[in-house]
Amino acid sequence: MNNNPKLYEKVNNNQRRDVIQLLNLFGDVIKWRNDGTDSVLDIGCGTGDITSNILGAIMPKSFKCLKGIDKSHEMVKHANAHYKSSKMLFEQWDVTGEVDIAMAEQFDRIFSFYTLHWVQDQKFVFFLFKFYVFLN
Repeated sequence: MNNNPKLYEKVNNNQRRDVIQLLNLFGDVIKWRNDGTDSVLDIGCGTGDITSNILGAIMPKSFKCLKGIDKSHEMVKHANAHYKSSKMLFEQWDVTGEVDIAMAEQFDRIFSFYTLHWVQDQKFVFFLFKFYVFLN
């Protein structure tokens, strides 16, 4: 993984294109809360551009919280410098070392784009997502 946020953001065109296409295809399947106060977690947010500009754009305007997490300190630092707002924040987390079911339960929706191939403990992450999907 490249830890240079400016370079990463400059060359992630394919990721942006794919996320837009995915959300265009399946966006109407997402069931937002009736009151629009959704809390959303984006695992592997990288530089925050996709989290903010693409995922943030499809969320209800009255959303409660959009949190992006990433293992890279440099990516999180960049994301907070460029995209942080009163309802959007970015934190450094290792999905297999620090994210657990209690954390997942705080969110109405969890997204992850182009991340799971970086995770060594695939079994844990799929358990986490399976458990989360079962609850929702």
